[in-house]
Amino acid sequence: MSRLVRTIAAAAIAVTVVPIASLTPASATVRPAAATAASCNAEVRGACATVAGITSAGDAGVGRTLTCSYHLASSYSLYGLPGNVLYTWKRSFPDGRYQIWDKGRTLSVSADMVGWNMACFVTVPTGVNQVREGNSEHVSIVAGTFTNSVAPSVKGAVSAGVAVPGRQLTAVAGTWSDPNSRRFTYAWKTGTKVLSTSPRFTPGTSLVGKTVTLSVSAKRRGFTTKTVAAKSLVVKGILTNSKAPSIAKAACNLTAQTCDPVTGSLGAWTKGATLKFTWLLDGKVLSSAKSLTYKPAFSAYGHTLQLKVAASKANYISKIATSKFYVVGIASQQ
Repeated sequence: MSRLVRTIAAAAIAVTVVPIASLTPASATVRPAAATAASCNAEVRGACATVAGITSAGDAGVGRTLTCSYHLASSYSLYGLPGNVLYTWKRSFPDGRYQIWDKGRTLSVSADMVGWNMACFVTVPTGVNQVREGNSEHVSIVAGTFTNSVAPSVKGAVSAGVAVPGRQLTAVAGTWSDPNSRRFTYAWKTGTKVLSTSPRFTPGTSLVGKTVTLSVSAKRRGFTTKTVAAKSLVVKGILTNSKAPSIAKAACNLTAQTCDPVTGSLGAWTKGATLKFTWLLDGKVLSSAKSLTYKPAFSAYGHTLQLKVAASKANYISKIATSKFYVVGIASQQ
């Protein structure tokens, strides 16, 4: 081993610490931790430290990683390798004392640090048996925050914004930061009334006409709970058609070239439904047919006739039902 290598190795092991100026007591007002060399005064003591990973207010939330960097006064330079710089993270106390928390250039902010002030201390070799020491200002450790990039949603809606009684709805949490450690809670509500706290919910008929909302909350120790709502759903009833529309059979007189009137039936529907009908000849609307009794022209002989019924009711999903095909003039077929 050469003399120069042995000298550097010895310097890294047997360094004499040069005392630094007393630190600002934790109980006093301190500046936020510096993130750039320009705001770190190394000239006063020869060395100082900055901390990256903080906000502009000088704090850091749970889940973040802090990175410490040293800075030397212009009259000093690093002696040896960057790996010889010692980084120590210390917790401050109100009486001005400090407690060593961790060592290393980076520090992962954990939930048990919330409410503390942390500072990074650096010891930098500047010559044989010489070091300069410095520290960063305090970093306030605060609760972490969640970010929701894709809002929660609901599976099971029959159409956009519509749910129906008896059909299960399933919460989709969306996309959040901190995917591995957080947990979700759910709340299905109508107004301020909580209907369920399960990820799945099946509305009943009592909710017809009401609006249901899903809220998803992300929780984790050391984090501020964040709640985001999915788009609301209106619960609508389902109209039933227990008996389909139909057409009574009638014949055509080929000699006289006339057809007997046919009579349509709207069928049986949910009580209170409003019904509107349309006659169709070969699938095309007969705009002149305004009554449930319709007399086909003889030219319609052999063509198909249908009765289409549209049902509607407030807070219900509209429904359409159509009769079977009826061949005009052939009373024995339908």
